[in-house]
Amino acid sequence: MEVCNPDSLRQIASTYHDLLTHEKSLDFLIDLLQKDQLHDSLSLNALDKTISFYEHIYKSYLSEEKFSMSNYMRDLTRAVLYSSDALQIDTQRIQVLQKENEQPGNDQSPFAVLVKRLIDSNEQIRAQGGKINRLVPQDEDKNRLLTLDSNSISSIEASIRNLDRLTKTFHEICSGLTTQILLLSDANERVSTQDIENIAYQACDKVYKKEDSGPYESLWDSMHETASILTTISNSLETGSYDSTPVEQSSKQSIYLIAEQFKTSINQSDSIRSKLELKEEELLDVKKMLKIKHDELSELNIRLSLNEKKIESLQKEFEDKDNKYKQTLEEVKIDGQKKIKQCEEAIAVLQNDNEQLEQEKTALKERLKQLTKNKLVDDLIQKKIGGTLKTTGLTLSTTDGGVSPQCQLSSPSVADGSFVSLRMNKKLQHFETLYDF
Repeated sequence: MEVCNPDSLRQIASTYHDLLTHEKSLDFLIDLLQKDQLHDSLSLNALDKTISFYEHIYKSYLSEEKFSMSNYMRDLTRAVLYSSDALQIDTQRIQVLQKENEQPGNDQSPFAVLVKRLIDSNEQIRAQGGKINRLVPQDEDKNRLLTLDSNSISSIEASIRNLDRLTKTFHEICSGLTTQILLLSDANERVSTQDIENIAYQACDKVYKKEDSGPYESLWDSMHETASILTTISNSLETGSYDSTPVEQSSKQSIYLIAEQFKTSINQSDSIRSKLELKEEELLDVKKMLKIKHDELSELNIRLSLNEKKIESLQKEFEDKDNKYKQTLEEVKIDGQKKIKQCEEAIAVLQNDNEQLEQEKTALKERLKQLTKNKLVDDLIQKKIGGTLKTTGLTLSTTDGGVSPQCQLSSPSVADGSFVSLRMNKKLQHFETLYDF
């Protein structure tokens, strides 16, 4: 992969220290290989961790990136050939042990037949890997370009996974056989076929785990599936199914793109720096203005505090006056209530006096009326008596002088008093009307 997204490159660069740690474990194994010090007892756990870490990096950052299919196919052939070499060595070691245990005239054991079939399939895989390597276009061939679909890539990954399981399984079998040989007490004693088969079962269970179906099925299915996939890929390359027309691309490597972005960011930072300097000058002016405003604000705060004190004193004075007024008002209310009560009592007394006076007035009116009547009667009686006396004198003089009989006839009526009483009643009515009794 020569070209990738700059962001992906940055993310991978952030894991540089982790990559460096795993690279050291690979360098250690390479040094041992160069010194011819690799042996079966050497633990490959560090190598497994490194491979798992690289797979994680690929799935996290590079799975969506485009890469050269020609390089991908060449990497496939290298993986196939290396796996085939490893399988060839391990199967040959197992065959040597099996031949030592074979007796003339006896049939081969099932596991020996399986190993022979695997060796034949391994030769087929090696042949297909060499064929693929020949059919893959070289870097100098610019007129030919390979394009693989997702199904083909998935098949290739499955074949690599199967080869990895096969090599690990046979490595475990050989390691177990080596340990078993070292445990033999007699130099002429050999590992039995049953022991080899048991070690194969244990190795398959360790490598295949939940997908384990025993060495006869698991190992053969992995080898057969890998051989079929490689045969299909080599046939497709031979027929040109993966060929495509190359497209002119003027894409640059990510490191150059990042460099250009960095250069652009530097230029932008210069312009931003100049803008920041201008902003700093403006900020200084603003700070000066802010200081002036702060001084003004301090002065206003002092004035405000003084005014607040004045307001507090005035408010206190107002509250004192208000309390005095309220107290005065309460006293006035109390005095008013007392006076109202006194007035009500005086009014009640006056009403009683008035009623008594009205009664006395009525009694006096009745008494006055009665007195007036009595006086009028007395006056009338006196007048009557005086008139009678005068009439009597006149009568006597007339009689003596010879008065007419008509005058004499009137005197008895006067003597009876009926005429006097009628005139007196009329005068009483007239007097009551005048004085409104």
